[in-house]
Amino acid sequence: MDQKSASRWKYYFTIIYFVISTLSLFSLLFIFRMLRIKLFFLGISTIYCTYILIKKRQFIFSKRTKSEIAIALGIDSICFFDFYFNAIHIRPGIAVTLLRKLSLNNILDENVLFALIGIIISLVGFYGTTLLAPYLLRFFKELYRIIKTYKIQLVLLFLVYTVAFISVIRANYYYTDDLGRAIYGYEITGDFSRYVANILSEIFHGNTWLADISPLPQIMALFIMTLTGVILLSVLSSLLNTNAGKWSFIALIPFGLSPYFLSCLSYKYDAPYMAFSVFASVFPLIFYKYDNIKIYSVSVFIGTIVMCTTYQVSSGIFPMIVSILALIMWIQKKSYKKIGSFLLNSAISYILALLVFRLILMEPIADDNYVDVGISITNLLPNTIKYIKFFYNDFPTIWIILICIVFLSFIILLIKYAKQNKILSAVLSIIICFCAFVMSFGIYIIFNAPLTEPRAFYGIGIFLSIMCCILFLNCGCYIGKLSTISLCCFFIIYTFLYGNALNIQKSYIDFRTEQVINDCNNLGLFKESKKIKFQATGTAGYQRAVKNMIQEYPLLERQIKVLLSDSTNSVWGTYQLREYYGLNTEITDISNLQIKDDDIIKDTYYYTIYKVNDIIILNLKDVESKIQ
Repeated sequence: MDQKSASRWKYYFTIIYFVISTLSLFSLLFIFRMLRIKLFFLGISTIYCTYILIKKRQFIFSKRTKSEIAIALGIDSICFFDFYFNAIHIRPGIAVTLLRKLSLNNILDENVLFALIGIIISLVGFYGTTLLAPYLLRFFKELYRIIKTYKIQLVLLFLVYTVAFISVIRANYYYTDDLGRAIYGYEITGDFSRYVANILSEIFHGNTWLADISPLPQIMALFIMTLTGVILLSVLSSLLNTNAGKWSFIALIPFGLSPYFLSCLSYKYDAPYMAFSVFASVFPLIFYKYDNIKIYSVSVFIGTIVMCTTYQVSSGIFPMIVSILALIMWIQKKSYKKIGSFLLNSAISYILALLVFRLILMEPIADDNYVDVGISITNLLPNTIKYIKFFYNDFPTIWIILICIVFLSFIILLIKYAKQNKILSAVLSIIICFCAFVMSFGIYIIFNAPLTEPRAFYGIGIFLSIMCCILFLNCGCYIGKLSTISLCCFFIIYTFLYGNALNIQKSYIDFRTEQVINDCNNLGLFKESKKIKFQATGTAGYQRAVKNMIQEYPLLERQIKVLLSDSTNSVWGTYQLREYYGLNTEITDISNLQIKDDDIIKDTYYYTIYKVNDIIILNLKDVESKIQ
C-alpha cells in the first residue's frame, strides 16, 4: 500500500472513529438521562474519548504539538460538557437555537436531532479546534508577553480599581437582576442569546444554579478590565512605537471606572461576563500588525462572535478602536495599501460575525419593552442626538469641560505630529473621532428603540481611555495630561460616592419595607393562605442624602433604582417586597377601581393602605420630596 492510500485510509478510519465515539457517547447520554445520573459522568466520558483520540494521534493530530492538543482538548471538553447538559434539559443553547432556526424540531424527534448535531459537532468540532489551536497558542504566548512587559501597570491599575470599588462591595447591594438571581438562581442567557456568558457562569459557579458568591465575580470583572486595558495600552504603544511608562496606567482608569461601567460592575452575577465582552472586542487587535492577515481575520471573527454571545452592548468597541487606529496610521503616513487592508479585513470579519450571529445564533427577544431590535439607518441621527443628550445631562459641568480639554488636546497632538496636510489632518481627525464616539454606543444606535440604560454607555469610557493613553504615550501635552489626571480623580471619587449612595439607599428601602410588612402583619392582611391581590402605587423615593447627591450628580438617578415603587410602571417595583421577603401576593389591575377615603385602613407618614373588596392597595409617599 502506497503512502497516499495509507493516508486516505487513515483519514477514513479517523472519521469512522469519530462517529463511533459520538454514538457511544450519546448512548451513554440517553442511559444516564433515564437513570438520572449526574452530568459529571457525561463530562468524564467525553474527556476520556477525546483522550483516546489524542493518544492514538489519528490523522489530524499528527502535526500538532502537545500544547496545541491540550488547548483543543480543553475547548472540546467544555463545549461538549455544555452541549450534553443542554441536550438533557432541552435548555436554550446554541444547539437548541439551531434547531429552532432550521425548524427541524417539527420534522424529527428532538433526541434524534440532538444526536445528529452531536455527530456533526464531533466531526467538525474536533477538527476545527485542532486547526484553531496554533492561533490560540500564539495568542496565549502574546498575552504572556504583554503581561510580562506591562506587569507594573497591570498591578497598579488593578490596585486602583479594587480600592476604588471597595465602597460598592461594602454596600452589598442587589442590583436589579441580582434580586431574581439570588432568589431563583437562574442563569445569564435568558432571551438574549448570551450562550458564552451562560457557559462561563456554569464554569465560574461550578453549578447551573447560580449562587451569590460576591464580591468574587466583581473582583474577577475588575481583573478582566485591567488585563484588557493593558492589552489596549500595548496595542497603542506598538502603533506609536514608544514605551509606556509605569504611570501610563492612569490613562486607563476611565476604562474600568467609567461612571457608566460602574452599572455593569454593580451586578453581582453578570459583571465578569460584561467585562469579558470588552475583552473579546479588544484582544483581536493583538494581531493587527502581523504579516499573516489570516490570524487577524480569524481572531476578529471569533472575538466578535464571543462578544455577541456574551454581552452585545460591547458591539461598538471594536469598530471604534479600529477607526482610531486607522486614523493614527494615516497621520503617520502609512501606505494606503496597509491601511486599506487593515480596514477591509477588520470590516469583513466583523460584519460576517455579526451576520452569523444574527441569522444563525440569535434568538428573538421576547421582551419588546426591553429593547426593539428592529434596524433602520434612519434611526442613526435621532438616536445619536438622544444618546448625546443623555451623556450631557448625566455628567457634571466640570467633567464635560475636562473631557472637552482631553479631546482638544488629542486633536492638537494628532495635528502636531501629522505627516499629512495639517488642515486635512485636523478636519479628518475631528470627523473620525466624532464617528468613533458615536460608534461607542454600539449597534443600538440604529435600533428602533435603543437601550438607554447607563450600562449601554460604557463605550464612552473606553473612548476616553484611548485618547488619554495616546496623550500619556507622547512627550509634552501637559494640559491634556493634567486634565486626564483630574478627570480620573473625579471618576475615582464618584466610585466611592456611588458605592455609598447604594448603601444609604439600601438601608432606607429596607427601613421602608420593614414598616410596610409590620403594619400589614398587625392588620392581619397576610394571614390568609390564599394569594393576596396587591398593588403598590407611588414611590418610596430616594433617601435625603441620596437625593442631594443626585442634584450634583444626575447620573445617580438613572443608576440607582427605587425598588419600592409602583409595580406596574417599574419592572422591579415591589419585586423585593413580594419575592425577597416571600409575601404571598400578586399584582392586579386597579386602573378602573374606585378608591375612596372610607377604604383607608392605615394611614402613616410614609404610606397609606387601602382595602377595596379583596384588593390591598399600598400608596407609597416620597416624603423627602416634601421636605424643603
